[in-house]
Amino acid sequence: MPALPEMRKKAIEAIGEVLTEDEIVRVVKAATGKDIFNIYAGKNDPRAIQLAKTLDQLELEGKERWLLTYILIAIVREKIRKLIVKTWPKTLVGLPQAENQVASALTYLNMLLKVPLSDDIKQELKIKLKQDAFKQIRHCIDMLYAYKILHQLNLKLILVQSVAATDPDFKSIAEQCDKMLSESPGLVGTSLGWNPEEANIELDWLSRLRVLTTSLKSALAASDVAACFRAVNDIQQLIKMNLSRLNAKVYKAATDLSFEALTSDLPENLEDEAAFDKLGFAIHELKPTLLARALKNKLWQEAENEISLVADFFSIPGQDVADVSAPWFAVKSRVLWLAELDPDDGWAGKAREYSDQIDDELLQKKTLDAQIKAQFETYRNLFRVRFLAIDNTLKLDCWSLRKIDIPLTAILNELEPPSVVEEHRP
Repeated sequence: MPALPEMRKKAIEAIGEVLTEDEIVRVVKAATGKDIFNIYAGKNDPRAIQLAKTLDQLELEGKERWLLTYILIAIVREKIRKLIVKTWPKTLVGLPQAENQVASALTYLNMLLKVPLSDDIKQELKIKLKQDAFKQIRHCIDMLYAYKILHQLNLKLILVQSVAATDPDFKSIAEQCDKMLSESPGLVGTSLGWNPEEANIELDWLSRLRVLTTSLKSALAASDVAACFRAVNDIQQLIKMNLSRLNAKVYKAATDLSFEALTSDLPENLEDEAAFDKLGFAIHELKPTLLARALKNKLWQEAENEISLVADFFSIPGQDVADVSAPWFAVKSRVLWLAELDPDDGWAGKAREYSDQIDDELLQKKTLDAQIKAQFETYRNLFRVRFLAIDNTLKLDCWSLRKIDIPLTAILNELEPPSVVEEHRP
């Protein structure tokens, strides 16, 4: 459904208010591969007119999502982001799966690979190889995947701890820690091994987790409940710190990932192939999907951080309701907006229902009690379970991206002997 003219005008003017002309030029180039002044608008046009003319053309081509996604990333003001999504819902609502878009890109990339490579073409491609253009794509995909898995393992662990917050299942927590410790080092070594500095950062906190897990197991064996609680608390603090940090790493890796080497400055013989334009379209469809999914994940992580802070208020028996109302209503508003991004999911209705119940309790009572705290914990766990589902969707997208590694490896192996090129990672 086309955007309503009044809302569209308001959104474009709001975007023009916060983006400079240089930023507009940059996001149009990133989204479309085109120079805005060469294709869409004039240099003397006001910023809002530049955006309006560009979107006019992109909407005719069904490509407006490309640009709007980059704009969502460039703008950090929540109010304008909400206006953009309300005007063009497909930017964050009902996002397509990356798997199909990756499959489309691979189809056309493989078509290009079937073109016989003359010595001249090989030489031109070797220039790219020396600049590490193809290798960089592989490394960025690996980094994105590694951070995503590490983040999800942390999220699963914090969920295991939170579901049994009042009566922790210490054994389950230890088992989840063991699972993380068994899966993570190999992942770090495989996907981040090319960057020792980044790998060591992850290995350091995993080493700390190993020590804490050993302490928890020892306390369990000794039936020392107090020591178990202390160990779990230390694990919680470590995971909480790394959960947000890893999500930021995922977001940065997603925004840094560029497929430009696959679609620009290729030898002329390859650019003349029919599959080349189709590859460009598939790549430009894929990147906004990945960016939007990463942004959505980032919004959920920010809400999780806020809920954790509000939980501190709800954990104080006898706390004055007036002291918790402001932070509660702020986080509730953020979560309800996230619910609007998944309107057909049953979670959205439950989030509204549970938040209404908490509202009613806060209005009826002057101080917090056990009932309000229990209702908040139910609400919090509902949010975290849904966060895990959102997180898993991004993980699947990152997994799909790894399929691009196969043809890139084929290109590298044809240009240089396998002994020179990195081994293909599993």
